[in-house]
Amino acid sequence: MATFTREAVLKTLADIVDEYGADHVYEYSNSQCYYSDADGNPSCIVGHVIYRLDPETFARIYAWENGENGDYGERTSCAVRSLGNEGFELGWESEREAASIIDALGHGQATQDLGGTWGEAEDTVRAVLGEAPRHGEA
Repeated sequence: MATFTREAVLKTLADIVDEYGADHVYEYSNSQCYYSDADGNPSCIVGHVIYRLDPETFARIYAWENGENGDYGERTSCAVRSLGNEGFELGWESEREAASIIDALGHGQATQDLGGTWGEAEDTVRAVLGEAPRHGEA
């Protein structure tokens, strides 16, 4: 299991936004937010972060989203705050750091889910963590 740190999450998020573009907007599948797509690739912005930092956990999330019958989209838990409730544990340096990063990623995910760009989502995460925005005013 990979260790999720503040620095690793911020760098990974910046790399994802740089790769896809700050103006990228998440396209929903079946009007739902999923961590993965039907082919097992990362989908939402938080799914991309998990995929890059902990591919093994991401693969388990993909299998879970496919449900018992292997029907993609049978389940969705695209709320980073609920991952632990579904039995997915991400490796954190400390409980305190976990709480702040989960909160920040949840806010960034909400920005994405409300139609915001991935640049806006990244800036939201950065603002919640007390960091300066990279793409505009937070």
